[in-house]
Amino acid sequence: MFLKKVTAFLGILVVAATAHASASGEVMPDIISKRLNLMKAVAQYKYVNKLPVEDKKREAIIFKRIMEKAKTVGIPQERASRALKAQITAAKQLQTSYIKGWAENNIKFETAPDLGKDIRPQIDVITQEFLIALKDSDISCKQLQNAAEKLRVSTEIKLAWVIAAQGVLPKSSEHCSL
Repeated sequence: MFLKKVTAFLGILVVAATAHASASGEVMPDIISKRLNLMKAVAQYKYVNKLPVEDKKREAIIFKRIMEKAKTVGIPQERASRALKAQITAAKQLQTSYIKGWAENNIKFETAPDLGKDIRPQIDVITQEFLIALKDSDISCKQLQNAAEKLRVSTEIKLAWVIAAQGVLPKSSEHCSL
């Protein structure tokens, strides 16, 4: 209970701190990167605990909850749905890539971060940032192209980042080449 209150409070602080910057669309690339950087820990947890990457039942629950938050924040449902689906697709692609590599190389982990206690609270905070940035920005293809050029990440993260980034573009920019 305490952790949920702290997470909610941190989410409010993050929203307040990023509201101004997100209006220009400059924050969204960083938010996408922060979320994707957590996927290695998510994948490790699933790998160690022999869980599938895809959990349609859980995804549906999370999707519904976040869509309700998006509606409350004032994000058009079509835009929120497209952006959220892209984030989920990117996360699953990246988790699958990590797990495949570990399995092929017979990598063993003794432990993994706790998904419920360690990782999900961080994802929840980032999701709050994401919703505010999505509401307050009309990020352009050019902004995402510039951000993609500056990324200093592995190939697997860059591929997932492109998937996630394309989902936040306004519908009129959906043919943007990243």
